Amino acid sequence: MNDNNEGQEKKFNIKELFSNKQYRAILILVFYAILFVIIISSIRLNNNPIKVDNDNEMSQDDGEVLKGYELIHNNNFAYKYTVSLDDRVITYDGKKNGNKEEFIVSDGENVRTYYINDKDIFIKNADTYTKSDKPYFVFDFFDTAIVENILKGSIFDEEQQVISNKSLQNIVSEYNINIEDGNNTITVSYRNYNITQISLDLSNYSKAIGEPYNSLIITLEYYDFNLIDEIVG
Repeated sequence: MNDNNEGQEKKFNIKELFSNKQYRAILILVFYAILFVIIISSIRLNNNPIKVDNDNEMSQDDGEVLKGYELIHNNNFAYKYTVSLDDRVITYDGKKNGNKEEFIVSDGENVRTYYINDKDIFIKNADTYTKSDKPYFVFDFFDTAIVENILKGSIFDEEQQVISNKSLQNIVSEYNINIEDGNNTITVSYRNYNITQISLDLSNYSKAIGEPYNSLIITLEYYDFNLIDEIVG
């Protein structure tokens, strides 16, 4: 009988964990270790910015490429920009590769060819390029970083994407001026989860900074991503 009892496994008794001082100390130590891990994880989660994963919404993380903006961020694409100033329409048809781009501007009467090399802007006269003034309105919409920051600075208000005059002014201008606040609307179109068109109704902002337009709408279309060869002016 004694041999049989010695061969049997001793049953686990949970009461011993609490009645035995050594076991109880180990349990308390494990409990506080788990509690410490939970607290640290919670602090890290609260300090990290929340990313929006919806296909048609945008991450607000600074330093990260905007969700859906990756192909534009590569700075290799063809484009058509359309600026509507009241009844006047101006189109920009061009291509961009890195810090160089070439485009044709048409306002229905005149057609001009431009070349941009970094921040230098040139206009084509006969077979030569000469320095030119900026060919854009209100802000440099050729600069993909500025456009990205405008999108990052926008918010969703009653299912509409908007940016205030003051927020827009802080992004597009180096000058700090007082302007009346108000909202401007932004519409973003996607294809295969990539942004391919951005329409900005900046009528409110245009009037706030004293531009002589009742309506200002800028539409930016992007296509032929990563297909543009080197541009030589």
